[in-house]
Amino acid sequence: MRFMKKLVGVMLLCWASSSFAWMNIQFSVPGVSIGFTAPAYPQFAPVPGYPVYYAPNMGANYFYYNRMYWLYRNDNWYAAARYNGPWGVVPPMEVPGMILQVPVRYYRYPPAYFRGWARDEPPRWGERWGPGWQRRREGWDAGWRGRWHPDGYRRDWR
Repeated sequence: MRFMKKLVGVMLLCWASSSFAWMNIQFSVPGVSIGFTAPAYPQFAPVPGYPVYYAPNMGANYFYYNRMYWLYRNDNWYAAARYNGPWGVVPPMEVPGMILQVPVRYYRYPPAYFRGWARDEPPRWGERWGPGWQRRREGWDAGWRGRWHPDGYRRDWR
């Protein structure tokens, strides 16, 4: 009988420890696999008049702004804290206005719908993402063009 009590006690202990393991909750936020890998740190060049940099030798629409790396690929925006990811999808409503204002000419691989748009103007995101986006992001393209030094300072700053 004494052996049986010990056996039941051990079984209960094992059951209790396994249920604690079952209740263990772990959080992880994996990056999105987007089929893009930078073989080495890219060389960036300033986008004139903006505090944004682009990678002219990279095989992608690849930008650097405000300590984040930005990639426009397959009609989606992605951001990463490191040059090679992990990448997170950024909804069009959340993309910083400075990134959206980069003129068409600085997209190394512009999508087909950019054709016919002025190369020295930003893409027509309102046409692409619709009137709802345009209403909610009203003014996204006003007042920035040409006022910023590539290092992020206003040109008229003294």
